[in-house]
Amino acid sequence: MKYAKPLIGSLVLVGLMLAAAAWAWPQLGDQPLPVHYGLNGPDRYGSKAEALLAMPIVALIMSLVFTVLPPLMPARARLERSWGAYTTMWLAVVAFMLLIQLFTIARALGAPMPMGRVMLVSIGLLFAVLGNLLGKVRYNFVFGVRTPWTLSNERVWDRTHRFAGWTMVLGGLVAVCAGLLLPVALEPYMHAVLLACVLGPALAAVIYSYAESRRIEGGAA
Repeated sequence: MKYAKPLIGSLVLVGLMLAAAAWAWPQLGDQPLPVHYGLNGPDRYGSKAEALLAMPIVALIMSLVFTVLPPLMPARARLERSWGAYTTMWLAVVAFMLLIQLFTIARALGAPMPMGRVMLVSIGLLFAVLGNLLGKVRYNFVFGVRTPWTLSNERVWDRTHRFAGWTMVLGGLVAVCAGLLLPVALEPYMHAVLLACVLGPALAAVIYSYAESRRIEGGAA
């Protein structure tokens, strides 16, 4: 069964999250703990159970969704053409959640963890990984850059995904560099940096797919 290996890998990552939560549980008191971080630090507090178990539960649900989605798709969805990219993206997202879980636990235990910078670097790394895979995503109806122009023409799809992959990698690397090198005085602008790194590649991909569609319809190579 081709779903077994990625599912097992995903469940191992979820198991590591639960093991980390079990290890940290007796070391933390009953005081409210940060359960959500913005780029400027914690912006919401909750119980110990929520702080330690919410991420593993969400990761488990996502793993099950990634597993059951392909069999539910009709044959014309053609997801099998991008199976390697699909499973790698799946595991990358769950690994990202494990990373955030570990950083959150370290911060709750008193480690001097600048969570704003940690989040920026972590999201940047995830974007770089996903962008590197995006060019390998073949035409399908399930995931990828799904605009009216990519869905109507496979050549537009392929060219847009190669372009979007490079822009996502670039956006991810900019986010990583900002998280590591941004001066303290500019930390209040980390939200703007992240927004630009996320929305910039997305908007560029939409514009590029439209322009590429017009070129192909006009008879350009």
